[in-house]
Amino acid sequence: MNRHQQLENGARPQTIVITVDNEPGTLARVAGLYTGRGWNIDSLTVYVDPAERDVAVMTLKLMATDALAKQVENQIRRIISVHEVKNLTGNPHRIELQLVLIRIVLRKRVDPHKVIDAANSLGCIMHGGQEPGVLAFSKASSEQSCAELAAMLRKFGKVTSNGSGTVAL
Repeated sequence: MNRHQQLENGARPQTIVITVDNEPGTLARVAGLYTGRGWNIDSLTVYVDPAERDVAVMTLKLMATDALAKQVENQIRRIISVHEVKNLTGNPHRIELQLVLIRIVLRKRVDPHKVIDAANSLGCIMHGGQEPGVLAFSKASSEQSCAELAAMLRKFGKVTSNGSGTVAL
């Protein structure tokens, strides 16, 4: 089912945070509950706190109806290594960010200071060590804000980007 069909069927972006034992196979079992239903996971991030290496926090971002998301959440809770499942969708107090890294090869005659000023005005961090005519930035923000940053930088040159996926609390 494509994104348009999902929206017509009442699906909406869902943000689900799952705390699990950090052991082989857990990620595959959890992700399999979604992909087995034909859902595409738009973003999957796993974090292991260095102070608690035996526990991992998974953040999934996907399109689903509330009812289907609830059904899968209940199935996830039955996996032995799962400690907690939270659907943060609609929670006005949630914090949701992603990290984007952007590398831009500037077009000829583009003033790098103009690009740096524009990126700084959007809250980016500049990273050095690039060859002449190339700049690199990072930003932690909403998915939309990261996409807008990449679009803005495309005015100045060829952009390559990579992101962490969504993390949420």
